[in-house]
Amino acid sequence: MKIVLVSGIFDVFHHGHFRLLSYAKSLGQKLVVGIVSDEDLSSKGGNFNDQLSRLEVVKSCVYVDEVEIINKGLKKFILSKKPDFIVKGNEFKNLNNPENEYIKQIKCKIVFGSGTTVFDTLPLKSYYEKLNSNYNINSYKKFVKKHNINLSDIPNIVKSFSQLKVLVIGDLIIDEYIFCDPLGMSREDPSVVFTPKTSKKYVGGSGVVAAHAASFGCEVNYFTIAGNDQNASFADKFLKKLKIKNNIIRLSDRPTTLKQRFKSDNKTVFKLSKLNSSFISQEVENEILNKIKKIINNVNIIIYSDFSYGCLTRDLINKINTLARKNNIIISSDSQSSSQIGDLKKFNKIELVTPTEYEARVSLDNFEDGLVVLADKLSKEIKVKNILLKLGKEGVLIYNNKGKEYVVDNLESFANNPIDENGAGDCMMVASVLNYNINKNIWISAFLGSIAAAIQISKVGNSPIHINDLLSLVRRIQE
Repeated sequence: MKIVLVSGIFDVFHHGHFRLLSYAKSLGQKLVVGIVSDEDLSSKGGNFNDQLSRLEVVKSCVYVDEVEIINKGLKKFILSKKPDFIVKGNEFKNLNNPENEYIKQIKCKIVFGSGTTVFDTLPLKSYYEKLNSNYNINSYKKFVKKHNINLSDIPNIVKSFSQLKVLVIGDLIIDEYIFCDPLGMSREDPSVVFTPKTSKKYVGGSGVVAAHAASFGCEVNYFTIAGNDQNASFADKFLKKLKIKNNIIRLSDRPTTLKQRFKSDNKTVFKLSKLNSSFISQEVENEILNKIKKIINNVNIIIYSDFSYGCLTRDLINKINTLARKNNIIISSDSQSSSQIGDLKKFNKIELVTPTEYEARVSLDNFEDGLVVLADKLSKEIKVKNILLKLGKEGVLIYNNKGKEYVVDNLESFANNPIDENGAGDCMMVASVLNYNINKNIWISAFLGSIAAAIQISKVGNSPIHINDLLSLVRRIQE
């Protein structure tokens, strides 16, 4: 693996930095950035942003794989990272570069370049979007007042997440974003030609559901299937960093599901999926079930994350549900229909489902009834107590079955300017069911789930969100 290193102050992160880092990433597979420390900058005089702020901005760049503060001098930093290339701007080409004195020890080469004049608008994937998000604060204040939600209780509720033990099972997906520049029209046929600049992989599907739960502080056991390939290893390594107990069954007869999104100028121009959606064998099903039996007494919540790619058979779900009911375990599920067709009817007699309107209509073969009637029919069909019916930009319809009657309310979308809607439903489901386990209040569950979704869609890429981000938005509503 080729390692590329860039160092600098990065006080004001501008488009020139985008181009430099884009060029640097094109030279290798891993881009490491070193941030000059506050201590070293103090001798230069002037007013600089603190090192942690500068680090966070650089960390938000999609090209960067690793970023650190340079604490013990540039020489030690470079020798410890052992890069293949050091990239510096063209303005350094004819200057005396101190790196030349010691890079021969590690067979490293200095490359000068400032990148191309054409650049994508996506690299700063989360930092500024979060700061500038236009959130629907007033609507949420009305919802909070209507359902007597005490926002002062939220920090303690979220803190309680760390006491929960969660089992996540479902289809693992690797999401890859390939950022491209348009070259122009093809002369052979009327199509636009693109050239790839860089790419970034994320753990998605049930994997990011497990990651969200772990990021919220839960103890997580994760069950899935994957191929015997590099994408499975990528997921395993990422999830273990979050201290998730992985039970990834490697199968030689199928690849790990890979979804590639080719993006240019903030738009997805093409999607490509590599997968095998056939159901797992009885042998694999038994292997998963036997492993779950060993830990079921130590589980509070089961989350099914179903993308209809073969992991969750109806028989396996029924057997797990039987174990769960014997142990009074809360169950939540999501059965997604996108390019594939999901089936919510596989999941019955559970506490919470979070389908989109389309997924609910497909499962019931019902494209005529209104939303409230649709939710009520879904509740009766699969005997579910609570439904968060996701309506995209319109927000979420909240359905609560109280036995002989039901209560319905609507919560508008919290984020008015989504950057990337991929993964919003995953974090909504996790935040909602964690809260529901604690206080059985579907209104607080919907509130926290919607805030989690708003954080997710304010950044590029499906990655776990953090408790501090959630609490920060709660404080904004509380103001």
